[in-house]
This record gives sequence, C-alpha cells and structure tokens, in this order.
Amino acid sequence: MNEIALRLASKIFDQPLIGNQYRSAFIEAMIEPYLAPDGWSYVGDGWSEWDFERTDGSRLEVKQSAAKQTWSAPRNIQTRGAFDIAARTGYFYEGGSKYAPIPGRCAQIYVFGWNPIYGPETFHRNPDQWEFYVVAAALLPEGQLLCLRSKDFQFQ
Repeated sequence: MNEIALRLASKIFDQPLIGNQYRSAFIEAMIEPYLAPDGWSYVGDGWSEWDFERTDGSRLEVKQSAAKQTWSAPRNIQTRGAFDIAARTGYFYEGGSKYAPIPGRCAQIYVFGWNPIYGPETFHRNPDQWEFYVVAAALLPEGQLLCLRSKDFQFQ
C-alpha cells in the first residue's frame, strides 16, 4: 500500500469512533473471516445492494449502528440503534453495471451489527464491543426502519 493510502486509512480507521460512511466497510471486513468458510464472498463494493453472496446464490446484507457516533458524541446524544430495512423498487448488481427493477428486499439474510457502548471506552474497532443479530428477511417487519428498542420487533 502506498503512503497516501496508508495516511488515508489511518485518518479514517485509526481512531476510537469510525464515521458512518466508513464504519459499514469496517464491520463487513470484521465479519468476513467468519462468513468465508461457509462459502460467502464479499461483493459489497460500489453500487452492490447486498454485501455478501454465497455460492448457492444466497445474498446477505450487513447493517450497522452505534450508540456513540462521530456526529452524536460532541452533542452528547446516544443514538437508538436504527437500521434502514426499507424494501426497494429494484437493485443494482454486477458491481452496479446492471439494474433489475424487482421490488422488495434484495437479500435473504440480514446481519445487524450494534455497538451499544456509550462512554469514553467506546472503540468501534474492538469486535468485543459489537453485538450481531442474524435475521431472515422474511421475518423482518414491514416498514422502512428497524429500531432496537421497537415494541414491534425484538431481536431474539
């Protein structure tokens, strides 16, 4: 890796809190070694609508949220653990080069990563601080947002 890439990676990831726009990629990289032995490959680059695909064609999407975020910490706001689960009107595939106007959720499996730690010890790069919930898309409630504290849905 060249010096520019190393400097950029350090600015983005070498800190206790990782910004929203980069934290997804970090969490996907965190769980990738656990998925790969079961035939899952990372395909989440670019415009892909899901993050992992298995050799049998199954698709998995990773969603993540954290109680303490780069934007919430200065205002002393603890976020509630909300995840976008809205059905789409279609999806991009093959790296974003093709579009399928097929409505619904594009993955069959969802992994929700949640970091509930809010305090000076919050460290997004620490895997021990994350909770992960695996849910079949068919079991998700209707709607656009899934909140961890919702009465309509409880992670088991």
